[in-house]
Amino acid sequence: MLAKIDRRTVGGIGKESQVIIMIDDGDEILRLCNDLRDNLPSRDTMLVVISVACQGNAVDVLAKTKTLLLTVIQYVANHPFDDDLEPAHFLIDRLFWTEALPGWFLEATPFKEEVQVFSSTQEIWTVKAWLYWFLSPHEDRQWRWWSAPLVSSSLIEINIQINEIPFQWGSLRWALTAAGAHLVELSNWHVPK
Repeated sequence: MLAKIDRRTVGGIGKESQVIIMIDDGDEILRLCNDLRDNLPSRDTMLVVISVACQGNAVDVLAKTKTLLLTVIQYVANHPFDDDLEPAHFLIDRLFWTEALPGWFLEATPFKEEVQVFSSTQEIWTVKAWLYWFLSPHEDRQWRWWSAPLVSSSLIEINIQINEIPFQWGSLRWALTAAGAHLVELSNWHVPK
């Protein structure tokens, strides 16, 4: 079942425009469940590689992150957006999400509204802020999971499909950080010509 197709025109003044078709939630779920790295992207697919440094626990970080993303993306695929919901009224069912989200994620991600800074470059996300990027009809998650080869026990290279540059990916960065990643950074781009 097709949950959502995002069509964006990429380009600008003086540039030839093209349409980027994002994979739908069903395809993304298949990619999270299976190793589809041999499935090459089409010419017009924009991919970004995210390097995820771990402290010998890359298998665990990857498994946790996939489980978390599957929980939320499957929820989105089965619960269509309410386009009439105003952003100011974005509410989450705390009891439902306390039971649905993994305990390790809830330990790292508080429900309270304040965001606490734990280093000069990283802040702790709240559950509501993190879920907003997946559940709100007013914000399009600008990335989709493509593949995630394990390079070593300390390194994962996650390939994500994006629909525009720049793109918001803090929700993925936080998922990886909460799962135990030591360092998460953009490392390579495949942008269609």
